[in-house]
Amino acid sequence: MKKKNLIYVAIGITLVSLSFLTRRLFDNSQSTETQIFVSKQSWTCSMHPQIRLDKPGQCPICGMALVPIKSDEVPADADALILSDEAAALAHIRTSILQAGTPRRILRLYGSIQPDETRRRTLVTQVGGRIERLAVNYVGQTITEGEPLANIYSPELYNAQQELLEARRLSGDSSVLTEAVRQRLHHLKLTDVQIASIEAERSNPTYTYFAPYGGTVLTKQVTVGDYVVAGTPLFDVADLSSVWAVFEAYEKDLPFLHTGDPVNYRVSSLPDERFSGHIAFISPLVDTENRTVQVRLRTDNSHRKLKPGMYIVAEVSAKAHSTDENILIVPRSAVLWTGTRSIVYVKEGGGFKLREVELGTATDEGYVLISGLKGDDEIVTEGSFAVDAASQLSSLPSMMSPSPTLSPVNKTDKHNHHHFH
Repeated sequence: MKKKNLIYVAIGITLVSLSFLTRRLFDNSQSTETQIFVSKQSWTCSMHPQIRLDKPGQCPICGMALVPIKSDEVPADADALILSDEAAALAHIRTSILQAGTPRRILRLYGSIQPDETRRRTLVTQVGGRIERLAVNYVGQTITEGEPLANIYSPELYNAQQELLEARRLSGDSSVLTEAVRQRLHHLKLTDVQIASIEAERSNPTYTYFAPYGGTVLTKQVTVGDYVVAGTPLFDVADLSSVWAVFEAYEKDLPFLHTGDPVNYRVSSLPDERFSGHIAFISPLVDTENRTVQVRLRTDNSHRKLKPGMYIVAEVSAKAHSTDENILIVPRSAVLWTGTRSIVYVKEGGGFKLREVELGTATDEGYVLISGLKGDDEIVTEGSFAVDAASQLSSLPSMMSPSPTLSPVNKTDKHNHHHFH
């Protein structure tokens, strides 16, 4: 009897064990079927692709409607990011074909009116002595050619006059000695009338200085009572019927500025008037403090409205100097900067792929392309940051990661990467 009871206990334990194993196998089968179902269809957020759910709904981060992930898409390039049309529309991604054109830029230049240096003169005396009278009393005074400007008491001149009288008395009017003394007086800038007056026994120790040029007095360097020697500057004068408009241009603007280009500018004190000229000179030197280069225009000022020192502003619509009129230009909105690299996303093979580019001169439309793209490339012009963010989350090449960070699965299957729709 005891043996029979032991057999019943063994049979019961066996039945319980079989029941437990059957239940475990059934549970594992259900889990596998669920996993297979999830792998066939899952849902994600267009703005937060890290979200993965097994049913439609709203993104727990931003509340946007989830979109289905298609598992049957296989990209042509393992480094390309795949986005469905719905996902691209939700992320406001726009693309355009790279266009060729002429680089242009609107430049805003600041400067001032300055005297024309080619019409500026320094008036110097030819004799030494003491200034007894000045006809120029202030800076800005206008003088005319031949006008008497100063009287100078000059013992040197008086001695030369006496030598002329003595030479005429000893050797006559036409002697070599007399002619030599006359030439000396000519070198002292005495006129024929003044020399004739001396020969008429009317010598005068006071020398009258006549203006050799007309213009506006810019500086006055002597006063009455000053002693001067031959070559001493008396005044600086300039003809202001023509003036310079001098602008300061930054180094980056130089490719757009060329000699002969027309420039229109305005004066802050004359806001209702516009003035124009042509670039006559671009300085070969850079101001090391301001990092600017002087650009000069010659402007007619016969109306005398422009005065040296006036503040001026110009707007120049210029194109870059190049022999190629059809240069590829990358729009500003398409470029992502990392500090050391500039990148653009190109649409190719059904997806978006990062492309490093080398850019040149900045224009109003974008940047001149040096290398990295072709004329028929379709590039992302709006939504580049959204594409880059999705690439980073997918371990694809991105702005912050030039090379993809591959997971163990990706290392064995290059086509196994994330798709965003």
